[in-house]
Amino acid sequence: MNAISFFRIGAWCWIVTGVGHLAGETLTSLAPDAEAQRMNDLMRGYDPLTILGVSPSQYQLTLGMSLIMSLALVTTGVLLLLIARLTADAPGRARTAGYVGLVGSATALVLSAVFLLIPPTITFTVASIAFGVALAADRRGRPTPQVHGSPCQGGS
Repeated sequence: MNAISFFRIGAWCWIVTGVGHLAGETLTSLAPDAEAQRMNDLMRGYDPLTILGVSPSQYQLTLGMSLIMSLALVTTGVLLLLIARLTADAPGRARTAGYVGLVGSATALVLSAVFLLIPPTITFTVASIAFGVALAADRRGRPTPQVHGSPCQGGS
């Protein structure tokens, strides 16, 4: 496997985590147990802030942020896959994005290990390893071509 293949594995881990998060949120929202329903009712009755005349409940804030998190994880994974596709002919061009993927994955791994459940800890562990291996494979591979100008300018 080459650097771009590992890069893609890391990207897919982000997508799987986002889809899994959305599935978990959906399943727990559809059929909350009695204790969860009690907590949801309490959160619906608490409006912690008002911004521009809008006072969302704690439930709305929590649910909204959870859904946005799912979207952000999937979007990040898709963008990383697009970078992999656009740089497949010159994997070294994806090096900076690989560092972003590695740092983001490692940070999410630590946060998941401390605050969350095992599934995101596993997916971010795999993503961190994949981005690390991609970067190491890129360093062992052929020299990275120097790119001048921005991609929008069609630099060579």
